[in-house]
This record gives sequence, structure tokens and C-alpha cells, in this order.
Amino acid sequence: MIGDATKVSMLPSKSRSDSRNLIDGVASMPNEPTPAKWGEVMVSLADSLIKDVLRTSATEENIALAEKALSQVPAIDTSPLALIAQARICRAKGDHNGALNACNKALGCDSTLTEALIQKAFALVFLGKPKDAIVTAVDLGQRGADSDNLNWLFGRAYFSLATDPDTLPEAAAKYYDNAIYWLQKSVEQSPERWYVRAHLIGAYALAKRLEEPGAKAALIEYR
Repeated sequence: MIGDATKVSMLPSKSRSDSRNLIDGVASMPNEPTPAKWGEVMVSLADSLIKDVLRTSATEENIALAEKALSQVPAIDTSPLALIAQARICRAKGDHNGALNACNKALGCDSTLTEALIQKAFALVFLGKPKDAIVTAVDLGQRGADSDNLNWLFGRAYFSLATDPDTLPEAAAKYYDNAIYWLQKSVEQSPERWYVRAHLIGAYALAKRLEEPGAKAALIEYR
């Protein structure tokens, strides 16, 4: 018997073969757990897998595993958690319009869903609307949302603003300052996120500040 959804959330620390076996095992379990419970398990598994992917590296195999789990969830469009997992999968595949659509559907079910708002804000950044993302991030901060995701969200949004070719030099310098501040906080909180550190180094470099101690430390840690 498979445990409840909260136990499945521990799966990212297990091997990918374990995850695949769990998904494939549904065929040999016709009556237990119930379809509704199995749907909950698959949502948790898909969400855990794709969170792991977004924090480390988005390999095709890992994304496919998350998609396979989500495909076994009945009535995805009425499950906010499934829609959030779908949004993350779309983000990992570079389909930011798909992520935005999934988030809007989730928010249509419950407009207060913090995670849906976070995923929507990330989609907005990559769709060229970082200012809209920052407005959402400020609101999320006031709600007490997870600081780790917010640090990366703020940092990535300000990085986009700074590198926008239409941004004036004086404004770009300020945006780089903000990007460095938030990206540094994200790196300190989640040092395993190599891509955050890469953006931090990029911000220092583009701002012509590579001689600063923070930039040198980031370069050493990145290597």
C-alpha cells in the first residue's frame, strides 16, 4: 500500500527509478488507494519532482516523470494544486505562456493561492513583464510568502529590467543594485541553486562591478 500524499513529498531525495516504479505501480493496484486518493498522490509526486527539477537541473527524464505523474490526475482543471504543478512543468520546458495559463486557472479556483501567484509572477518575468511580476512579489511579501522563492523572483525580475535595451543607464544601474541585493540573499539561503549564482555573477559583470568582494566570492563559489 502506498502512503499518503505527505509521505510522497519526500520522494525527491530518492532515486528516479523509485519514482518511476511508483508511477507505473498504479496498474497493479486497481482498488487501493481510491482514484481520488491516487490523484492526490500523483499531484504530490509531480509537484515534488518538478520542484526538484527547477531547483537543480531540468533534464528531459525528470520532466517526463513529472508529466507522467500529472497525466494520472483526474480533472486537472479543477485541482489548483495540479494546475500549479502543471505551471511548474511548463516553466521547466520554457513554455511560459502555458505556465501563465495554468496559474490563471488555479487562481480562478482560489485567488488567494500564494504558490500560484509566485509561479504566475515568474511567468510574467519571462514573458517580458518584470514590473508586473515585482508588483505581485511585493504583495506576496506582505502576505508572508516563502522568502527563498521571493528572493529569486525579485532578483530575476530586477535583472530583466536592468538588461532591457530600453532601460536608461541610470535606471539600469539602480536595477542592477536591486538585482544583486536580492540574488545575493537567494544564494545565501539556497546555495545549491547554481543558476541564481550565475545570474548574480552576471549582474556584477554587466554592472562593471566584478572587483567587488561579493562578486569575487560568487565567482569562487561558482567554480
